[in-house]
Amino acid sequence: LTPPSELGEGSYRVRVRAEVDGSDEPLWSPWVDLELKALPPLQLNAIADPSPINEDAGVQSILLTGIRPAALKGTLQFSITSSPNSVITDPQVSYTPGETFARLTYRPLPDQSGETTVVVAISDSGTEGSRSERSFRVTVRPVNDPPTMAPIVSSVQLDPHNPAANITIAGLTAGGNESQPLAVSVSSSNEDLLDQLTVDYDSTTQSAELRLSSHASVFGETTVLVSVTDAGFDGLFGTADDAVLTRPIQVRVVETHMDHPDEGSGHVQHLEGMPNFVEHPTHVISESGRWSQIAALENV
Repeated sequence: LTPPSELGEGSYRVRVRAEVDGSDEPLWSPWVDLELKALPPLQLNAIADPSPINEDAGVQSILLTGIRPAALKGTLQFSITSSPNSVITDPQVSYTPGETFARLTYRPLPDQSGETTVVVAISDSGTEGSRSERSFRVTVRPVNDPPTMAPIVSSVQLDPHNPAANITIAGLTAGGNESQPLAVSVSSSNEDLLDQLTVDYDSTTQSAELRLSSHASVFGETTVLVSVTDAGFDGLFGTADDAVLTRPIQVRVVETHMDHPDEGSGHVQHLEGMPNFVEHPTHVISESGRWSQIAALENV
């Protein structure tokens, strides 16, 4: 028995009338006492503000409680919005019909921080105007992202014929859609090996030029560290929220020489257009005394 929708809450006596074919007299059921009670209102418990989270944190989960399935004439529907919508992803709800709770999930948008108000509304598809609404605030704290630097060469070799090198360092940014001041620096693990080690940073092109050169008679290896530092949210270098990215370059300074046979081998080297020479291990002098190289040759 479904009572008419216009009946309000209260006590009623009802009976059912049935029409019989071929008879002018209807049939009546016995009287029945009926107590009508209003459906409980659609409800959702208050939602506490969650604890602040850091920028780029993982998925967050909030339990929605106080749902009354018995109050539904239709299906439970959810509507969720956040304002502003530039802080977190669109929240998603997981709900199993008949349960008194649901689970809401969201996560911060990449490299975004700030506050947003999330409004959760539930409604009954079978009852017009049946709705319950709650809101809570999400706070995402900013985190200083490390600066960026494009990949650079991993090794450099210098020698007396090529004693210097210039290396372009590109892609220098504060990272994470940030705009802090940047500083670019270089250091060497062997300070005695290089005659010049400087870097010139140009903020307008987001690049820097690294210049290094060797001494005339110092050979060996060193690790050169190229570092880019951002000044953090306070804009000051040397404070706790600075972020640094460092890339290494292995630098090798070598002494070049000519490959030659062992001394005393008696090897005769014929150079086209020149006298014949025999190698000795010190230097090269032609018969006229005008030609020299690293090695020693003797006219034969």
